Amino acid sequence: MDAKDTILIVEDDPTMCLLIKRMLEQDAYEILVAVDGVEAQAIMKSSKREISAILLDWQMPRMNGIEFLRWIKKEADYEHIPVVMETSMVAPEDIKEGIDAGAFYYLTKPMEEKVLRAIVRAALWDLHEKKSLLEKIRRGNNPFKHLVEGRFRFKTTEEAEFLAIAIANASAVPQK
Repeated sequence: MDAKDTILIVEDDPTMCLLIKRMLEQDAYEILVAVDGVEAQAIMKSSKREISAILLDWQMPRMNGIEFLRWIKKEADYEHIPVVMETSMVAPEDIKEGIDAGAFYYLTKPMEEKVLRAIVRAALWDLHEKKSLLEKIRRGNNPFKHLVEGRFRFKTTEEAEFLAIAIANASAVPQK
């Protein structure tokens, strides 16, 4: 994990926002703050720093947390960012809705500092692991790049399909 990770807190309660900020500053994160989903969208679009994780309240003016979470998960540039819901909405159907919308974790208020910090660390670890795997895939050690001649044997159509996909993905224009 990078000590320079940027956490966006989206929270309309100034006291709760300050409390969360103080809890996380111990871990040397850069902290950005928005009071609702509309302001959070503006920050995400204009920030020069990549947002590493988002702590998101549900009940806020203009654009609530669930609306903002659904927006994030539809945006290719942001869908990978782990979002931790932190809310007073504790009904099982609310928790399910938050998780179904794409929340990495669902924390209910009031929250303990050590739990919040552990969840944020887990979310960041998950983000960095995904980025590492995607980079390995992007760099990819394509075994076919050294292939001059080859013969393949397969017994099922599933094996043939898998082989065809692997060969297509190894080519410069996979869709062709």
